[in-house]
Amino acid sequence: MFLIGFMSDSGISVLMHIGIDTVKLDGKGFTCFVENGQKVKKGDKLLELDLEYLKANAPSLCSPILCTELQSNQKIRLLAHGEIKAGEPLFAVDTYQN
Repeated sequence: MFLIGFMSDSGISVLMHIGIDTVKLDGKGFTCFVENGQKVKKGDKLLELDLEYLKANAPSLCSPILCTELQSNQKIRLLAHGEIKAGEPLFAVDTYQN
């Protein structure tokens, strides 16, 4: 398994869990371009995957993306389904008045 966590400028904590049960691969198939604590911006490369290797050796490429610390007045709104291309919005976090 490969995890990347970050906090947006608006304070939303996000965790990307790349692949399911890939811990047995010992990092093979993944190249990480960021370090813990590094500040990143839109367009920065975070991770590169060797898709052929992962397809042959990982049980699943399913990659959950989680907002880990939402407040009770925040909700996720899905903006896209299926394959998402780089730069396309996936979801938004809406904040409601209590």
